[in-house]
Amino acid sequence: MNHIEFEELLNRYLRGDITASEEKLIETWYASIKHTDPDLTQIEREAIKQRVLSGLKAHKAKTKSGPVLIPNFPWTPVFRVAATFGVIAIVFTSLVFIKSFFPIDRPLQISWHIVKNMSERDSVIALSDGTTVSLKKESSFRYPEAFNKEIRTVELINGEAFFNVKRDVKHPFIVLSKNVKTQVLGTSFTVNSNVEGGVVVSVKTGKVLVTTSDAANKKTSVYLTANQKIDYNPKSNQITPSIVAKPTQLVSKEELKDYSFSNSSTADVFRAIEKIYGIEILFDESKLSKCLVTTYLNSGEDLFQRLNIICKAIGATYRIDDLSIIIEGNGC
Repeated sequence: MNHIEFEELLNRYLRGDITASEEKLIETWYASIKHTDPDLTQIEREAIKQRVLSGLKAHKAKTKSGPVLIPNFPWTPVFRVAATFGVIAIVFTSLVFIKSFFPIDRPLQISWHIVKNMSERDSVIALSDGTTVSLKKESSFRYPEAFNKEIRTVELINGEAFFNVKRDVKHPFIVLSKNVKTQVLGTSFTVNSNVEGGVVVSVKTGKVLVTTSDAANKKTSVYLTANQKIDYNPKSNQITPSIVAKPTQLVSKEELKDYSFSNSSTADVFRAIEKIYGIEILFDESKLSKCLVTTYLNSGEDLFQRLNIICKAIGATYRIDDLSIIIEGNGC
């Protein structure tokens, strides 16, 4: 549950419109935050306390429904007695959201950077964990000065960016872009957020988990690996998986030397292409294995150009079906 969903739950709590399990969740949360946090110094605790009190006083001046009771610290259960959204939101923001996204040694020095690239070249941003972000022209990106202890969260506000994420299995890296969340441990991928609200996530190396959510909080998730992408349509909340326009080779130049074929079965060639690009190739082996070709799979070549040449030589065709390539032909 993110902080927006939690705030909505708190609103319903105050209206008395929640289930018993939701009520228990809120009271458990409140019990957890009212105790002293050993990671905070006394000065930091006092500063947070003053923030809460200041927010309550400001809320009291604006409310028309009567006075707001301000509890003395340590906090007591105020939800049933004098709860207002002001105290809940401020406490939640101060103790949960801020501490979750910023390092403990600087909980009161929140520092987010927003970058908009107005130049003709890519703007390269180095994050505190060693991750690099290449921001395209007219794109905006938001990131913290330092990540917290559990997750690494950034936001692509609009435009396109390529992420080369420093691998850290204990701290997932998350990119938020509109209603799309992309989560990885360490990989390289591109996120493109267009003006119509659509989002495209393309993976160059590694594996990513892409999750979308609509207005009703209905979530859809899909895993992507190298040379795969998804297109997200915000109007239908649909995710369409496919192969990237220009797949990259996943093996080294040295390994490519082994992929030279002379009068070889096309079945062997297609299996080699499948391994080099990490893309599933489906074909009827009983028909195509007798077709012989001579070819070599050199470095940097275009996958689809190579497929065109091979298919033309054996009288076959190919088509892309979601995340696979299907070869169709009558054989030789």
